[in-house]
Amino acid sequence: GEFVEVLIVDDFLDSAIITQASLIAMDSDLTVHTAESAAEALQHLNVDHRESGTSDTDLILMDIDMPEIDGVEACQIIKGDERFKDIPIIMVTSFDDIGYLKDAFAAGAMDYVTKPINDIELDARVRSALSLKAESDARKVAYKKLEAESLAKTQILSTVSHELRTPLTSIMGYIDMLVTRREVVGSLTPREEEYLQFVSEESHRLKALIDDLLDVTKLEAGKFKLIPTEIEVKPLIEQVIFSLQNQADEKRISVKLKVPSTLPKATADRLRLSQVVTNLLSNALNYSDHGATVTITGRVCDGFLQFNVADTGTGISDADQENVFSKFFRADNSSTRIVPGIGLGLFITKLLVEALGGRTSVKSKLGKGSTFSFTLPLALPEPIQ
Repeated sequence: GEFVEVLIVDDFLDSAIITQASLIAMDSDLTVHTAESAAEALQHLNVDHRESGTSDTDLILMDIDMPEIDGVEACQIIKGDERFKDIPIIMVTSFDDIGYLKDAFAAGAMDYVTKPINDIELDARVRSALSLKAESDARKVAYKKLEAESLAKTQILSTVSHELRTPLTSIMGYIDMLVTRREVVGSLTPREEEYLQFVSEESHRLKALIDDLLDVTKLEAGKFKLIPTEIEVKPLIEQVIFSLQNQADEKRISVKLKVPSTLPKATADRLRLSQVVTNLLSNALNYSDHGATVTITGRVCDGFLQFNVADTGTGISDADQENVFSKFFRADNSSTRIVPGIGLGLFITKLLVEALGGRTSVKSKLGKGSTFSFTLPLALPEPIQ
């Protein structure tokens, strides 16, 4: 097996040596060190502490009854150090120390064995502690690898998005010139105008996708400036509804706003809040059938403002609801295949709402529609002078 290191801390050297012998008999791959005091144990941990921020020690067998620093206190010190807190500690107690066990467990000890030590019992406890340690180490390594991969992907996304933006800006500029500067370009046939209109719409869609990607990379890297101010949310929602009116009219969807005018102000970044409402309303319109109704409500709830955007559309399965705010997630149903996008809208919405100090959630039934909710902190009333 792997090379594993155990540290025995016992002020009575004879008993440490007996334990050491039975551990090595149990598994010849074990390296077993001894320390005669808690101070010596801490010194040993620090000595084998490499730059990686972890320790080479995989398990500590700690005598409870020791002079100066006893086992319980030593356990507290070790568990209180970020570098060593994952090392399992098994307390070694003689019959009269049992009363200390509760304190030892509270200090972070994982298990105990009683003296005189029974080899079979020791073997079982040590093996179970070491397998837990190996599991937690493996999880840590996997998590670090994931973090590094995720960061690399974010950086690639960011670079690619910036690179895509430059040629696209120039394409959009030329399309714009063709459409608006007739005196320079000359006249166009109706068919050419129709095609250009199509190219213009598609390039705007492409720009929206690239903007989404750039937003995600900024949000994930934390390079993101918010300017929180006190905001009357109802007029802001009215503006968003107005800006999406064409999208609603195309499908004859009626958008109802049921937000009391007496609603207190929120603290939020105006531009980003507008983006959140736009994402949620646009989604609701995309996934609703012709002639449907989308309702936006708002109220005060548990010291926050809560807003709900409810549609009567396709709905989301229970399994998909868990992932709906995840990056690049798209529910697998017929309407998502028709609706353009790469599954970043709700992910961005969640990150933005959280950056504003709120939470997002969804309630949905397949075939009955969905309600997306988000909360915002209330603007604090001015202190009375």
